[in-house]
Amino acid sequence: QFSIYYIIPMTTVTPAKFKDAVLEDYKPFQYIERTLHFDDYTNKNDEAFTLSVMSSRDKTFLSKNIKVLWFLVSSPDNKHHFYGNVSFSISIEKLLKHFCSKLDYRLYWVETVLWPKSIDSRIMLTKNNMPNSLGSMGCPMNEIGYPIYQDDSGKFYELKNIIGTQYTQKKHEVEFLIEATEEECSWLYQNCECRPVDHSEANTRFEDGRYLLRVCHKYNTIRGETCPTPYGIKETETIMKNINIRNVLHQRSIPVCDDNNKTDLTTRQDPLENFDPHGTVVKSTIENFGFVHMGKALKAIDVPKERVINGK
Repeated sequence: QFSIYYIIPMTTVTPAKFKDAVLEDYKPFQYIERTLHFDDYTNKNDEAFTLSVMSSRDKTFLSKNIKVLWFLVSSPDNKHHFYGNVSFSISIEKLLKHFCSKLDYRLYWVETVLWPKSIDSRIMLTKNNMPNSLGSMGCPMNEIGYPIYQDDSGKFYELKNIIGTQYTQKKHEVEFLIEATEEECSWLYQNCECRPVDHSEANTRFEDGRYLLRVCHKYNTIRGETCPTPYGIKETETIMKNINIRNVLHQRSIPVCDDNNKTDLTTRQDPLENFDPHGTVVKSTIENFGFVHMGKALKAIDVPKERVINGK
């Protein structure tokens, strides 16, 4: 049962063209990304691209049995990422060329989510026809006033500023919902580039105990819990390298041995299961998985468990 602090203050409405938008309100973009926490991330297969079932928690008009992959327009590497530690990104040009040109998928602007200080527009990429009764509408990309815009040169833009429109909020973001088959999920996994991103602001609280609204979606906002991996880029990169080494050793069936007694440690638990809950990567974890054979053991990573800021 969620505390009252973690009720999500959001409302969903049917799409309506942003009638006062101008080109200056848009920002160019090239990539979209899917960002995950470590407990949803794996480097061994495409489990990280398992379809999510739409639920009442998503405040959606869509059928609750629709399964999608969620993407956002990529954020700069040095910007805090709300959704986790690891991002998978793909160029919007490559995505649309594959899904729309090759597979005959279509784009629909399905709904608009109103937050206290921002707006999210949800665009669905699907082979299915979206009924007008749901309020969905086509999403032309060659016209100002829609969430994304493509100019005559082929450059893509995301609507970022909606001051002066029919809404009073200031910030705007686009969420992409891809209703893909399992085969297309695998294609996405294989064609995305994976990189560490900043999630270090997770667990930041106000003085009254509330978590900030958009610092950690899965744990702070949805569950009202402490995020177990509030890491910056360098810490995340270190962990990802160790996961990759472990997977290569396992996949090649190379014995991983302790230096002292030569015991085979290949089947020991996943390194992520040995994380200190306060954000410390324990040195023994690295040694137990044979990473001492790759050179000097990495220094333990110490990350603050929580942060507190002034304000309401």
